[in-house]
Amino acid sequence: MFDQLFVRSDALTRYLSAPLVDERRQYLTHCAVQGMTKSTLEAKARLLLSIAEYLRLAERRSDTITSLRFERYATGRGRQ
Repeated sequence: MFDQLFVRSDALTRYLSAPLVDERRQYLTHCAVQGMTKSTLEAKARLLLSIAEYLRLAERRSDTITSLRFERYATGRGRQ
């Protein structure tokens, strides 16, 4: 899925090496099956990567993440 959305090798590497790659790929595939456009899928992929980086999922694979962390993320993004 990522190779259909991103052609630059550095971008592709970034998306494939980030946490939850299988889950992010499955979600994007589901969205594609629902008929979402390529630009929408790209935006969703960027957002999913941003969330994974913000929550530092690579560092906390077994931690529980509270809804408050998601709310803080959403609030911070809304101000940008």
